Amino acid sequence: MKILVAFCVVVSLGKEIQTCQDGDCMKLEKYTYCNSEPSIDLECSSNVPGAIPRSWIHSFKSKFIRNLRGIVYNNTRHVLSIPFCSSMDIGQYICIWDIPGNPSIKKTTTLIVNGPAIVSSHLVYTQTTWTEMNLKVMFYSHPIPSQLKWYVNDKEIKPGPKYSQPIYFTKVSLRLHKNIHVNISGYTAYLTIYKDTYDPTGVYQCVIENSFGSTNEIINVKEGNTSND
Repeated sequence: MKILVAFCVVVSLGKEIQTCQDGDCMKLEKYTYCNSEPSIDLECSSNVPGAIPRSWIHSFKSKFIRNLRGIVYNNTRHVLSIPFCSSMDIGQYICIWDIPGNPSIKKTTTLIVNGPAIVSSHLVYTQTTWTEMNLKVMFYSHPIPSQLKWYVNDKEIKPGPKYSQPIYFTKVSLRLHKNIHVNISGYTAYLTIYKDTYDPTGVYQCVIENSFGSTNEIINVKEGNTSND
């Protein structure tokens, strides 16, 4: 059995100046995590003399999102800063270096943004004939949510005969930059208020927590409401 090993040989003025085996010509972490930092830096370095960096490419599952230009240091490091990183920044970031007279080299890091993010919320019921009222919040969370609570007028709602609070796994449409939406695994949380419980009007909050933080969604239910997006 023959084992084939891929090499990238960079040649300048007829002389071999760099031999790259298995991507050794450049360095970039495979995964980058944005937890609770105000900003993060993606750093891609090349040790090939004369290499020229292109703009970073942000994509999500092969879907192009945007081009981003970082700061180049000493013609060997291309650093991309992402301030106030949020769920809009998740995806793959491709670093490419062009080498005159030779094939370009590239590597990809996947940015994972930790913390819950609200995707959308809805109020669904008919005022005159309703048998139950459903408040619906769709969200994305990495890592998985550790706690979810509902409140009305700042008072916590406890599960019981008046209410149910189911949570389901579902696909959600997450908005990234350039107003591009992508489908991703997420959750749908419901608060169901059963008929004749009491006057349903009030300010409702859905508070979602995971190990990296919390976020909340407010739904204001007024007399005559049929929906709230």
